[in-house]
Amino acid sequence: MRGGLKAGFVALLVPVLLLTVSCASSEDDKAPNRYPSPKAVFDAFREARTKEQMGKIFFLVTPEVQDGMVFESFFECAALHSEEASAVAAKYVDLATLDQDHAKQYKTKHGIDPDKATASQKDDPASAPPDDDQLWQDVVVEHVKDKVGFVVAVSKLSKDPIEPLGDLESLAIDGDTATGTAKQTFVPGPGESPPAVDKIDKEFRFRKINGGWLLDSL
Repeated sequence: MRGGLKAGFVALLVPVLLLTVSCASSEDDKAPNRYPSPKAVFDAFREARTKEQMGKIFFLVTPEVQDGMVFESFFECAALHSEEASAVAAKYVDLATLDQDHAKQYKTKHGIDPDKATASQKDDPASAPPDDDQLWQDVVVEHVKDKVGFVVAVSKLSKDPIEPLGDLESLAIDGDTATGTAKQTFVPGPGESPPAVDKIDKEFRFRKINGGWLLDSL
């Protein structure tokens, strides 16, 4: 997980580290109250999703899901391979120490220098360092200066169509957790043909925290 993608990402960022872009966080950056039911938070999420209010969505989910959104946004910047994406990352992420801190924490946790282990695996594939996506996520999240601002800025770079969601169905509540499903309609991208089945049952998880409900999955 560590080598090629990260190295390519940093190389992409170098020419634009001094660029700045206008990436307003969003008018929705204030966290709303916890919701009284899974359906209530789901309905708020569906509305915000339709309106592409990523700042509001960020505060409808649990802290663990928030961290996942930040991590996915970081690697989406790499996948886009554009100067605009690189500038967004340079603005919001402390890139100067990211790689160094990851290597330090990786060695502390696994007792292996990841760079040396990666280099030696050419001669001995069995010596490849173990993947640790959770550590990568933790380190990336630590280095993002404005998490919601970063997620919002990256979402504005995406050209993916919004796939409509139906009502929450099959809701099952078990104490402070719940699950349910909603019909998600497939929206073909440019040049894509609609599939034979254009809807799926997408599962959603919910968790009650401090007396109110939040989404525990996206």
